Amino acid sequence: MSEGRTVLTLRRRLSEHQLVEIRISEQIDGDACSDDFLSDEREEVIFPKQVHGGGVLLVRGREQRERMEGDALVTDEQGPWIGVRVADCVPVALYTSGLTLPLVAVVHAGWKGIRSGILENTVREMKRLGGDSISAVVGPHISPNCYEFGVEDLNEMIALVGPHVAAVTAEGRPALDLGAGVAAVLRREKVGLDLRLGRCTALDNRYWSHRANGDEERFALLARIGVPT
Repeated sequence: MSEGRTVLTLRRRLSEHQLVEIRISEQIDGDACSDDFLSDEREEVIFPKQVHGGGVLLVRGREQRERMEGDALVTDEQGPWIGVRVADCVPVALYTSGLTLPLVAVVHAGWKGIRSGILENTVREMKRLGGDSISAVVGPHISPNCYEFGVEDLNEMIALVGPHVAAVTAEGRPALDLGAGVAAVLRREKVGLDLRLGRCTALDNRYWSHRANGDEERFALLARIGVPT
């Protein structure tokens, strides 16, 4: 994947032989749902079929890379990019350096996924594989200023995650703070917060927003285990 295509690139060198690379695409990089997304690149990107649930998929071997249904991918394989597509929900990358080769995961965390335990399930899978010292990068997502939310569902989320998810929109209507919800779950799971990008998809025209604009396109958060050059 060339340096010029995906604008934001994060690298975390974990050891002399270990590197975690995380990239977040923007509108300029094209629609992540398109068959030709980053088609001029040599590397394959593996996406799940996202269903706004709590399912976590382990990526090992090419035979497991087709028609995978879930909202998080985890891999301990070096090389392949894994990704999730979003347009308001919270994209999260998780990584751990507790192995000879680290683990990396990508998570699509909307309110239904948070309710279904997608973050907890992903952390649990990483720990099952032997991971520890897990850190998170939280990508752009809709802010509470722009995310009016039904009172009944908001009360359910407050009971599940905590009071910090309750907010109001710019017009003073009840709102859900998705980012606060993700942060609360990560703290509860003892995941360190490496970086939280405070970019609202409804206000920042670098990203698509289904809620604000009815966009059908998606941007992507991608991650992989690599080798330092």
